[in-house]
Amino acid sequence: MIDTHSLSNRQTDRQTSRLFAVLLGACLVSSPAAYAQIEEIVVTAQKREEGVQDVSLAVTAVSGERLAALGVDDAFRLDLLTPGLQFGASGGDTRPALRGARTQQVEANDVAISFYTDGLYRPRHTQANAGFVDVERVEVLRGPQGTLFGRNSLGGLIHVISNKPQFDDTDFGAALTVGRYAQLRAEGFLNAPLTDNVALRLAAARETRDPYVVSLVNGEEGGLKDADMTYLRAQVTVLPTDTVQVNARVEYWHDDSNGTGSFGYKPLGIPLDANNMTDGVNGVLRPNISRSADHSAGRSGAGMDDPMAAIHPSPLVINDDTIPERRLEELTMAGDILVDLGFADAKLTVGW
Repeated sequence: MIDTHSLSNRQTDRQTSRLFAVLLGACLVSSPAAYAQIEEIVVTAQKREEGVQDVSLAVTAVSGERLAALGVDDAFRLDLLTPGLQFGASGGDTRPALRGARTQQVEANDVAISFYTDGLYRPRHTQANAGFVDVERVEVLRGPQGTLFGRNSLGGLIHVISNKPQFDDTDFGAALTVGRYAQLRAEGFLNAPLTDNVALRLAAARETRDPYVVSLVNGEEGGLKDADMTYLRAQVTVLPTDTVQVNARVEYWHDDSNGTGSFGYKPLGIPLDANNMTDGVNGVLRPNISRSADHSAGRSGAGMDDPMAAIHPSPLVINDDTIPERRLEELTMAGDILVDLGFADAKLTVGW
């Protein structure tokens, strides 16, 4: 038997819920506070300045203020704010993945995820390690690129746009970060209008940190995940006429840290059976870490007295007898020339 009274009550409850939802939605739409929550960000995802809400592309734009507020000072933490983006590392090279596309060969001519700074293409993912200093915004475009940005980007691209010189007023700022493992990061900027037609902007950062992955053999000298970075940037904007704007910049970046070191920094070894023969099904994973010529590459069973044969279970400890070495240095000179033609804007970007 069907209880018509209960059925009627349930229908009434559903109708009341729908009415409440409609009224609540109308209140939210009509409330000015609802619009105040939307931050307007101007992007250049289509090679021209547009509001991010007006771009018909899968783009995530994060302002420099939000990056600073969340402590995101390099590309490795950008995946916290971007759906579908993941960052990994192989030695000194970063390996971003977007929508499942990842560059496996770091020497590839066209990487799967392209990296740009101020419209300038960076051919190696390692160049993304420079960090974010005085950044206006970061744009992440998902999906294949090839029309506007080019470079056969299968998964998408990451575009870092720095703050440009302003003619309004002299401005400056600085920040100091102190953290564990003797971390010390100092950064700052200076904006100065030199004349009515010339403005200068300087930005700099310096960061040091002891490694938090320590070598059992070489201590901190052979440790990983440290920091030793210096970054400098100078930009000049010149307005020779009312229709022409010239932007020129020079960047210098030096990184002398050990970084991530070897691939994954935690090699596990190869599967061998009791006879030290390769056996991927029934074998036991034997460590293969040491590169010492006296101990048969550290393989357990081939050199039982090798102290490098054992793998420490802690992710913050490595049992490697090598000292990783990484020296990254980059000098960039680039510029933009913008011309207002009346019916269109012409822009030329050059870089070395």
